[in-house]
Amino acid sequence: GDENVYGVVVLPSAFLIKDHLEFVFRYQWAHATSEDGFQINSRNVRNAIGSDLGIPSGGSALAGNDNHTFYGGLNWYICGNKLKILTGIEYETLSGDTDIDATTLWFAARTSF
Repeated sequence: GDENVYGVVVLPSAFLIKDHLEFVFRYQWAHATSEDGFQINSRNVRNAIGSDLGIPSGGSALAGNDNHTFYGGLNWYICGNKLKILTGIEYETLSGDTDIDATTLWFAARTSF
């Protein structure tokens, strides 16, 4: 179509304990110039908000034109990149047809062999 979606992602990180404990931060901004907007990337937020509003999972009614996401977390490297624990908190807003403010707590284990 003729709509445009553009944005910026900034993802700095720093080791608090060399090769073992890393602090990460992410800021993401996206904007749509179309009247229909776009859906936010996070399926968890979309599904939770949609459920609260009575909208089926992934419903297109959850669209907006301006999205801001802030994430801060820690990565604990147990065995280099082969095994690590990730934990963090994310705050996300979407404005447009639907106004959303959501906070998500994250905890994951990631492996690679």
